[in-house]
Amino acid sequence: MMSSGTSNSFRLRGGRTCRCASVSNELETKDRSMGQKLTKLRSTKYAAQKGLCYYCRQPMWVKDGIAFCKIHRLSARFAARLQCTAEHLVARCDGGHDGADNIVAACLFCNRTRHLAKSPLSSDRYGLRVRGRLLVGKWHGFIAPTRQKNAS
Repeated sequence: MMSSGTSNSFRLRGGRTCRCASVSNELETKDRSMGQKLTKLRSTKYAAQKGLCYYCRQPMWVKDGIAFCKIHRLSARFAARLQCTAEHLVARCDGGHDGADNIVAACLFCNRTRHLAKSPLSSDRYGLRVRGRLLVGKWHGFIAPTRQKNAS
């Protein structure tokens, strides 16, 4: 998985090598622009969801994007899509609030894509659509390998 040489380089899927000396700036979390309340809620939901996106159910990262890149052998640019965000189930513009019952942890790609639609779907319908598209390879292009349980 790791290439020889510096500890800041590793192999991506497809055999390319990524040198991540400058990657940390690209993968910085945006906590400074988010209120402390949302940051805390996002962290709580991230833990409750076991680090998986509410919609696509794929792994996300919060603080260490470089480690996430290495573990999943992704480029920094691609991993940025999987950064954990605080997602409002009912958008604020539609009367939603910042309460715990209205916030979930979602990857940046799912969060942005939902809100860029001309007429966004409800969170439940959107989740079904995302998972359906993911199964046929028409979503963000990342499906984490599942871990098999020991038969013993």
